[in-house]
Amino acid sequence: MPVDLPVELIVRILCELDLQALHVCMRVSKDFNRTIKESAVVQYQLELLSNGLVDGPPGLRRFMSAASRYQALVDLEDAWFNLRPRKETRLEGAQHGSLYELAGGLWARGYRGRDAGGARISFRALPSVVRGLETREIFHKDRLENIRDFAMDPGQDLFIFAERVRTFGDPGGHYLINIRTITGNVQHPHALKETLEFQDDGLHQHEAFTFQICGPMLVVLFSFDRNDDSNSVLVIWNWQTGKRLASREGGQRKISSFTLVTPTLLMTSEYYTPPQQLENRDNEPRLVIFRLEEQADQTLELVYAQTLRLPPLHRSHPWSRRRIFIDDLTIRSDPAPVIPSDSSFLAPPFYLNSTHRIFVVTLKTFQLVHHFAMDMSYTFNFCIPYKTIIESLSKPDSEPWVPPPDTRQRTMNIPGAFMPAQPEIDDEEENEDDIMDVDDLPWEEPDVAFDNEFDDAFDEMEQDDDGWSTEEDEIDPEIVDMGLPQIPNVDHHPHHHHPNIHQQMAHELENLVLEHPEIVDALQNVNAADIEIVEQAPAQVVEQPYGLKWDDWGDEGASIAVTGPPTHVCFVYGMRYATISRTEQHPNPVLVVLDFSPYALEKTRRLQAAADDNPPPLADAGFSRTIKQDTEPLQPSTDAFAIGAIGKLPFVETMKELSTDVRSVLIDGENVLFIT
Repeated sequence: MPVDLPVELIVRILCELDLQALHVCMRVSKDFNRTIKESAVVQYQLELLSNGLVDGPPGLRRFMSAASRYQALVDLEDAWFNLRPRKETRLEGAQHGSLYELAGGLWARGYRGRDAGGARISFRALPSVVRGLETREIFHKDRLENIRDFAMDPGQDLFIFAERVRTFGDPGGHYLINIRTITGNVQHPHALKETLEFQDDGLHQHEAFTFQICGPMLVVLFSFDRNDDSNSVLVIWNWQTGKRLASREGGQRKISSFTLVTPTLLMTSEYYTPPQQLENRDNEPRLVIFRLEEQADQTLELVYAQTLRLPPLHRSHPWSRRRIFIDDLTIRSDPAPVIPSDSSFLAPPFYLNSTHRIFVVTLKTFQLVHHFAMDMSYTFNFCIPYKTIIESLSKPDSEPWVPPPDTRQRTMNIPGAFMPAQPEIDDEEENEDDIMDVDDLPWEEPDVAFDNEFDDAFDEMEQDDDGWSTEEDEIDPEIVDMGLPQIPNVDHHPHHHHPNIHQQMAHELENLVLEHPEIVDALQNVNAADIEIVEQAPAQVVEQPYGLKWDDWGDEGASIAVTGPPTHVCFVYGMRYATISRTEQHPNPVLVVLDFSPYALEKTRRLQAAADDNPPPLADAGFSRTIKQDTEPLQPSTDAFAIGAIGKLPFVETMKELSTDVRSVLIDGENVLFIT
């Protein structure tokens, strides 16, 4: 040996090194190289580091030696790399219900009070090859009448659920967060209080809850929608003591989601909802990072750390007369950044390292077409590694983004009119109803947008209970002076959940042209010289601090996956992202797994290099594995961002065609759960 030390001590020292240092030791010394290759303990440590894992609790009956744990890990990673299941189990009746959760090998299904059979919840331990477990079920029905949503942490035998309590004479929303055990549905023995309380004014039509548990810390996002207004409140408790540690309200911006990057670093997703998007001209959804700093009274202060701005959205679609709106913005990253307790009744031999995670930020957009009753939705999944977020904290603020000249909105001012001239129509080609076709108008849609009160009226439409409201005392003076019909002065907040609004807008426009042909006659006499094109940059909302624009943090450190509505549901665990895809090339559902880990990338590169010299036998026709690096531009049909490329972060894409119909997929460290 190069040093006069016992082999056992050298092995112990080697196990304290990181992956890079171990590889250096293997290169600089033959003795070190031999020791590392011959030691099952060091080989197990190498495999853990390569896959972003840490060793589990000692004393597990099936895994008393490092060699047994090493073999279990190698077999598991091989199954993931090749999407080769080692065991298949069908859980009958496990896919029904209105609520669900997968965590720590436990599959939970919740049923609200209005569901058939009443409020109840079932917890199923999924079968595990690694831990040698068969499926078993825990079922609870008592004291769950008002359950709205729930979360769980099998490592702490912790079951948390929200319920709304109504009291006579109190119109407000009174919510209780119940702290119970998974195994017994009783007050958790580590909780001083069985319930935590939250009060809202109750003036909303829809409510939603998002939970995350991290050791003794419980973070809950309360989201309330009322008409076209949204309100969100983020609250942090210590569930063991019952103390409320911190809270944050979204204000004008909606807090749509959150995640704990570390136990002391919180990241929220925020954006202006459509009415504020129009008013503020804010087209950059963002991630806001806060440090959780403990105060003298044991509460937490949310100290601003950084803003990560996503690529700016075009305020109107580049090739059509559309407006792009943000529909939702969510963050997924599992598991929580904490090592589970050694006392877990589901303890595995190894755990995921909390730094070995990606954060998938899902941006859902919809495009409202002013002329037609249609809206198009696209979903973009931003895959952001933990390292990218941590490195962003030390970067200086970017210069605020300003749209380039060719993407700025151009305004058309036409004296005495508010619509472009109708093209000349051949008598032979004139249709029966003499209806003007907007697609035939002699104007370039990408370059021209309405700027008169007619356009503003479209942006301010609102539908009351009886249909379109009309305010006689609020007639636009310019429109009246032109002898044109009154346009209803209503407030329009387009949203994909209300397609009747879009249809009504198109209907109003068609009626306007049909009932008043003098509009078309007037527009045909407009002199082109009277049309003034004005270059106009939209107002910029300036916030201090501005944070980082996409080019300065995400272009090199993230990747964007574009999906259509059938494939927008995804699940994340560690560095893996899974979804179900359906394309014309693959009529059957396809399981798609994106792996961003350096280990998967390196292994795939080596296999590809070896295949160049010795081509392998023909693979399964329904299986493929490739390294992707999305540097190509977005497709024109989904070109919603004012950027040229969609990120340069490489990943391994593995696809496997499925023989049965599948709606969605969930994953954890060992399981792939298909919902049919």
